[in-house]
Parts: sequence; structure tokens; C-alpha cells
Amino acid sequence: MLTETSRIAGHRLQLPSFDPSGFEPISTSISSAPVLQPGTFSKLLAEGLKQCAPSRSTTSLYRRRLRSLLETKRTVLCLRPVASLACVLMLAGFVTVDAAAESLDDVAGLTGRQVMERVDERPDGEWVTRRLRMELTDRRGRTRTRDTVGYRRYYGKERRNVLFFTAPANIKDTAFLTWDYPEADRDDDQWLYLPAVRKIRRVSSSDRGDYFLGTDLTFEDFKREGKGNLEEFEHERKTVEEVDGVSCIVVEGLPISDEIARELGYGRVLSYVDPETWMIRRSEFWDTNGNPLKTIHSEGIEEIDGFWTATRIHVQNHKTGHQTRLIFTEVDYVTAVDDSWFETSRLRRGL
Repeated sequence: MLTETSRIAGHRLQLPSFDPSGFEPISTSISSAPVLQPGTFSKLLAEGLKQCAPSRSTTSLYRRRLRSLLETKRTVLCLRPVASLACVLMLAGFVTVDAAAESLDDVAGLTGRQVMERVDERPDGEWVTRRLRMELTDRRGRTRTRDTVGYRRYYGKERRNVLFFTAPANIKDTAFLTWDYPEADRDDDQWLYLPAVRKIRRVSSSDRGDYFLGTDLTFEDFKREGKGNLEEFEHERKTVEEVDGVSCIVVEGLPISDEIARELGYGRVLSYVDPETWMIRRSEFWDTNGNPLKTIHSEGIEEIDGFWTATRIHVQNHKTGHQTRLIFTEVDYVTAVDDSWFETSRLRRGL
């Protein structure tokens, strides 16, 4: 009988007791398999989990699924023996992912920066495709909607995002592209295509604190996608507070310089981090004069294709009374995203 616990990509893996004696050797398949990059493995893992039925415990069923996955994919992540076994068994349905990565007791000794590092390290797939509806409501209650299609892909630690507007007619074909580099001393590249003037405008670092096309999120907010800003903020752990019934670690972020504060428009940020998913459930922002500015609340968080995902976000601007709601649908972490989506020339061609 075998019982093991391992950890892959930040998830705790529980291997139930079972008798492996009835299984055929798979060492040949493993030794001949190519080594996967982490993002590729994440995709395969999500696909494997969707195909498996952990609630069914028939040994012959799992054996057939394991053999089928190895024959069709011929891939397995080459890690230490126990971790490799965990990967194979997970794909076959033997292992369940304990998405509650850690409890408050587990992370009691983490500093504010370490908490935000966990947020940044949270797995979010090698690529993703999704639809996004923006609902913009002014202080009088009048609402406008905007529909988009977005793609994101990682190139090592570099992250590229593109967003195409599909409705309404007055902003249709507008597109926004970001290349987010991991180097702290390198400015990210951002481009905005405006079909009305048929021009691609580069967004400079000094403009990243500007609000994005009438929303209550800045260019920088859209680029961050709910991750932290380790390079430009100092983080201090404060207390524990509940958000939507979930106990969260509160981390205060302060810009490292007045110049950064002016560029971003933020003098202080409080992040409420869920240690079981490493998602920021709520963020509160103050302007450079210390006045309350806005609150970002992730009202809906779901596990999709094995990745924790914010599907409903509400942004309240406390100065203007304006609100933005973001609703994500058709989120797909499995289907590969082609490189061509992230070329500047693609902004003019559109979808």
C-alpha cells in the first residue's frame, strides 16, 4: 500500500492508499517522455484532471485511463521519484488537488513581501482565452457596456496580453497589447490601437496611471491582472480580516519613491490575500494625498481548468462615484494561443 503527500505548482497533492501491484510497469513510457516546461505541464495537468473521475475507484478503469494518457500524450514531468509518481497518478485520476494550498496557521510566519510573492507565484496557466464584458455605471446609475475578447500567454517569465473590443460600435476594433517583462530595470511595452485614427499609440510609463478607456482601472491595473507589484512597492503584513466570509491576510503596500507614486496615482494600497488560493480578494487604494480613491473587489472566484480565476470583479471609485464591473466568461486555459496574437501588426487586423 502507498500513501504519499507531495507539492507541485503550489498545490498540495494527496495520494490515497492503494495497491500498485496490479499495475503494469510504465518505466519505459516515462523514460522515453520529453521533459515538459512548467506551463506545458500545467496545460496537460488541467486536461488530465478534466478527463478523470476521482470518485470512481475501479482499478481497471484507472489503469485504462493511465495507459491512454501516456500513449496519447507520451509526456510526464521529470521530477524527483515521488513527485513524478504523483504527477502520473494525478493524470490517471488517483490524486485530487487540494486547492486550499495553505491555512492561516501554515503561513503565520510569512512577511508582507513573502505573502505578495505567493500571489505572484500563483499558477495561472501558460495561456488563456476569455471573453470580458465591462459594465460602466456613472453616479446617476446610467450604465454602458463594452465587450472584448482577450488572449494571454507566457514566454518564460515574460507575460503578453492582448484585448480586442467587439462592441459597442463606437469603440469596436480598439485593441490593447502589453508585453510585461520580468526584469525590474526594463520598462514594459504597451500599445493601444485606435481605429478612429487608424494609429497604434505606444503607452509610455508616465501614462500607465491613466484610466483605461472610461473604466475605473488604469493601464497598470489591467496589466497586473490581480498580481502584486513587488518591484515598485514595499509590503508590510498587517492583520487578518474577513472578505466574503474568508479570512484574509492584510498587506500594506507603499510606493518605493514619490516618482512611482505619481506615475501610478497611488500613495497606499491594502491587499486582502486569501492564503488558500493566493488570490487578492479585495484591494483598497488611496491617492498620493492620502485620500480614499477606489476599491477593487473580486466578487466571484472559481477554479477553471485547475486554475483559480476571478470571474466577477467590482471596482468602486470613491471620488467620482463611478463603478466598473468586469464579467469574464468562456475562460479556456487548455486551448493553445498562437504567437501571432501578440504582434503589434495584429492590432490593426483585429480578430
